[in-house]
Amino acid sequence: MTTYQVPVSRLSSVREALALLRRSKRVILTTHVQADGDGVGSQAALLSLIHAAGGEGWIVNPTPIPRALRFLLADPSRALDANGEDARTRCQQADLCVVVDTGERSRIGRVMSLVDHLPLLVIDHHPMGDEPLGN
Repeated sequence: MTTYQVPVSRLSSVREALALLRRSKRVILTTHVQADGDGVGSQAALLSLIHAAGGEGWIVNPTPIPRALRFLLADPSRALDANGEDARTRCQQADLCVVVDTGERSRIGRVMSLVDHLPLLVIDHHPMGDEPLGN
C-alpha cells in the first residue's frame, strides 16, 4: 500500500485546515454550480469526517446535487435546498463554511449570501481566478 505524503510546502495549510475543522461544531459544505463528482465526492467525504468527529454538517449548494451523484451521500437528507428556510437557518447557526472544488466567489452563486458571515475554508485543486474566496 502506498502512503501519500503531504508536501512540506503545504503541510502548515493542511494542519491549519484540520485544526479549523476540529474546532467547528456546525459546518456548511458547498461547491460550485452544477456540482460534479469532484465536488459532491469531496462533500460526502468531509460530511462523514465531520460526523465521525462529533460535529454536525450540512450541504448547501447553489444548484441541486445531480440525481446520478446522490448515491455518494450516506444521508441525502443532509443536502438542503439553498432557497429553503432550513438552509438559511442552518447557515445562520453554523460556525464554518467549507467550499470544495472551487475558489471562485461567483461559482457558489446564491450560497455566498447565506455564508458571508462565516469563516471560509477553501479546499480546491484549481488555480485561483479573478474572484477568489480566500487563500
